[in-house]
Amino acid sequence: MISTGFLEEELKPLELQIRSQSTVISAVVLAGPGALESILALCTNVMAPISRVLQIYKNWSEGSTGQLSLPTTFLAAAGSVVRGLTILKEVPDPILLRAVALSVLLNNIVLAQIIFYRFISTGKVEKDKKD
Repeated sequence: MISTGFLEEELKPLELQIRSQSTVISAVVLAGPGALESILALCTNVMAPISRVLQIYKNWSEGSTGQLSLPTTFLAAAGSVVRGLTILKEVPDPILLRAVALSVLLNNIVLAQIIFYRFISTGKVEKDKKD
């Protein structure tokens, strides 16, 4: 007779993963579409700042913004400011306001990095080369 103990041990994590996924799906189905909307909003409120923080750190550690586009970053920063003003006027929700304020801050830091690394720090390098 073949021992299935090894196979059972290998399948336990898969079984737990399937159970946890079906639990999440069941919770969303029972709670309705509003729950799914809340979960997706929470994901964007978490993932977007993480991506900006990682971009800011990468720019700082490399001392360059690489090929980041100044117009696109400017429009993202301006758009986040306008979004914040709209949320403030239309839906004064403190959770949304915090998320947008963080977005405004991080987008403007990236914009400041582009301006600094492309225009300010390159001017210092050119002055040093002339001397």
